[in-house]
Amino acid sequence: RFWGNGEFVAENEAYGVVLTFAAAGDDLPHPDAEAEKARMRARRADAATSEQSEDRASQAPRVTIRVSDADGETLRNFTAAVHQGINRVVWPLRRDGLPPLPGSDAAPDDDLPQGIEVLPGAYRLTVTLDEVSRSIDARVLADPRLEVSMADMEANQAMQLELQEQRG
Repeated sequence: RFWGNGEFVAENEAYGVVLTFAAAGDDLPHPDAEAEKARMRARRADAATSEQSEDRASQAPRVTIRVSDADGETLRNFTAAVHQGINRVVWPLRRDGLPPLPGSDAAPDDDLPQGIEVLPGAYRLTVTLDEVSRSIDARVLADPRLEVSMADMEANQAMQLELQEQRG
């Protein structure tokens, strides 16, 4: 009833590099539920005549994102679901983590978990869908509120990577 009683509540903005891209193709799911149902009906009809179509239909379409540093070293590889139209994927500024320990529930083709956060600097993100790849450069800036030198950040990351190597 009164404006002062209202409270705005929403999700936080995504942390990291937000990649926005368009994808098109008959083999990608449609974001509209009714259009997707019609697409799947047509696909099942086509799958009856072609075994290859059925194999392709059983696989969920995914885009692969590769993150590399200024020297070209790959720091992170991960996948994300993709559909027709505009897609948005976030790289949360982290390297690849360690593989799961034996006996975990992780499937062998799952992405590695996220690892430690990257240092400020230049990075290249390459998005690949089927055989089509596009790259974009991104620059990660240091938090201006922190009074930590780049040398100290590099030493901290080197220590974290060394600890990670000992576990692996």
